[in-house]
Amino acid sequence: MGESGGSEVVSGLSTFTHFCRARARKNPNCPFSKKDRQMAACIILKLKKWPWSVLLPLQLHLIHWNSTLFGSIDEAVGKPHGIAIIALFVQIGKEHVGLKAVTEILQDIQYKGKSKIIPCFNPNTLLPDPLLRDYWVYEGSLTIPPCSEGVTWILFRYPLTISQLQIEEFRRLRTHVKGAELVEGCDGILGDNFRPTQPLSDRVIRAAFQ
Repeated sequence: MGESGGSEVVSGLSTFTHFCRARARKNPNCPFSKKDRQMAACIILKLKKWPWSVLLPLQLHLIHWNSTLFGSIDEAVGKPHGIAIIALFVQIGKEHVGLKAVTEILQDIQYKGKSKIIPCFNPNTLLPDPLLRDYWVYEGSLTIPPCSEGVTWILFRYPLTISQLQIEEFRRLRTHVKGAELVEGCDGILGDNFRPTQPLSDRVIRAAFQ
């Protein structure tokens, strides 16, 4: 884990992904426990559909890699017990104060490859239920290339609420490097970047509620 005083938001993990990496930090005023610092958390912001066919504009992923068994997230990908992802559906409503630290700097990382440090960002503020109740768990795969298996998914039952203005900040993100020539028919705007629904196969989905 690198030493840092804040969280770095990086534009363009892949062609269609923007994420925020929560780094280990020495600052004692940061609201992170020692346990939190054991893992590098990423926030992957992607467009997804609600499982009951109600269209929602956004899904947020907090990706964790096992730093006890592996030296980096690249080493952990595709390995048993390597990756765990917390997934949150997003609906439009009132402004989300916790996410404001991210949306306020998106204009500075509009293009792929850009990054910026957010001082002392706490991803715990993004969880809809601080008591971590009402969620599903299943073994799946990454939603971005290389789409590796061996990922433990934790999907929260209730959505996160953010404002229309915050959604629009994400809509301004681009999938390309600034000044790059775009393919004909592509406007370069980040959107519809969801992976098609995959077969259930023999996966078992467990619920933490009745």
